[in-house]
Amino acid sequence: MADVNSTLPPPQDLDPTHQAPPSGLHDKGDARAGSSPGRWKEKYTPAKPDPWVQRKFAVGILIALVIWSFYVVVGRICAPAIQRQSAASWSRATGAGTMVGYVVLWLLFAWSYLKMLVTGPGFAKEVRSRHALKLMLEVVPKTSAPPVEPLHPFIQYNPPSDSMALPPPPVPPTAMQQPGTMREPARSDHPRDASTSPESDPLGPDPSMLAPITNAVGSALAPHASHQMSSSATLATQRPPTSMSKKGKRGDLESGDQLQRPVPRVEFGPRWCRFCEINKPDRTHHCRHCGTCVMAFDHHCLWVGLCVGWGNHKFFMVFNMWSAFFCLYILVTCIVYTSKSTANTDGQVVALIPVSALFFLFSAMMFGSHVYLVITGKTTVESFRGRDQHEREAEVLQQEFGILWHNFDKRRVRKRWKEEFGGVPVDGRWRFGTAGQMWKQDMGESWWGWIFPVGRPLGDGIHFQSNPHFGPNGEWLRKQDWPKDLQ
Repeated sequence: MADVNSTLPPPQDLDPTHQAPPSGLHDKGDARAGSSPGRWKEKYTPAKPDPWVQRKFAVGILIALVIWSFYVVVGRICAPAIQRQSAASWSRATGAGTMVGYVVLWLLFAWSYLKMLVTGPGFAKEVRSRHALKLMLEVVPKTSAPPVEPLHPFIQYNPPSDSMALPPPPVPPTAMQQPGTMREPARSDHPRDASTSPESDPLGPDPSMLAPITNAVGSALAPHASHQMSSSATLATQRPPTSMSKKGKRGDLESGDQLQRPVPRVEFGPRWCRFCEINKPDRTHHCRHCGTCVMAFDHHCLWVGLCVGWGNHKFFMVFNMWSAFFCLYILVTCIVYTSKSTANTDGQVVALIPVSALFFLFSAMMFGSHVYLVITGKTTVESFRGRDQHEREAEVLQQEFGILWHNFDKRRVRKRWKEEFGGVPVDGRWRFGTAGQMWKQDMGESWWGWIFPVGRPLGDGIHFQSNPHFGPNGEWLRKQDWPKDLQ
């Protein structure tokens, strides 16, 4: 999509979610006005959140399970032991100590869970509105602005009295373009300065009224123009052409020496969200369950009924940590109590064992995976980029060498690809420093906030320090294209 420098906001009557799409682009979610399915789809669209009951249903289930566990551990295990009526012959001290440990973990779990429920992930639309108002007060001059020249020059044609006497005037050469091609802006050999680029502030003024249309048309024309682009910042998503001829297919072991690595396409210019009607900042994605764009979007969590993003990811980490400790404590307590029970085994204690084991495994695995994501500078959504890249590379190698043969040559090609890009993974755009620096960016400076649900992450959720091994627009650069001091 071309860069849009206009500061004019889109017209209020232009609704990208309801306007007729360009030719060849059809929205499958559209329905005829007046019909019952159409009204339902209009009520529940990606621009609007899911029903409140649907989003918070799992929250009620989790709260019920926590209350039930409190009843089982305190009421059926610890209280009888304190009263010296325990079926497991527990002493009063054992029952009291077990109850104190459980209550402490229960309070920490409840505190972190409540913090997750009341802390939003950071909605780009709200920050965008505040930033736009600030710009209007600081930047807009008090004098009247000069008239804006049209983006595309045109010549007005006035037909003569006899319209059949003369043919219409010729079309200016500047307005003639072959179908399926796009006019490319002049390229500069020097990287853009972030301070002067219109992309430097993703929360800048809205694009012009042509932004939604330009986005749709650009998406339609991209497949026709993508095959013309190739360099170290290749933008094509399709497979690169293989180097082997038909005669030497799967037989020439040297054919992989010229095989180029598939590189993901890069989106230039502002990323327009047609649902929120804003330019999405870096790492921002639209959640169709919440009906809005979330800054540094990670995923939509079923157990909290909202998204996990920049504003609450650190609390999500703390919640999973205390959840794992809490469930492990319940699991060990129930197993020990059941193994030492001399009378009839309590069915509710037995039923709590698999439930606590399941949630312990889930919380521990979730916490461990997100620790890895934090120290590598990725979100869950961004981590899929590496998986997709591996699948594309496997497809290219399979086409070149076959499925079951030339495994040594496949490894040799992968090694060459890795050396060409300096070993930097495709999903490492936002990893700018050490693991400790990445951890502090997400979890905060104070170790107190790493354990308890307090504090806030660093930054503003809009601007992120980028990996210098990537281009200004996220291009995955070869090592030869890195800055001189990094080569």
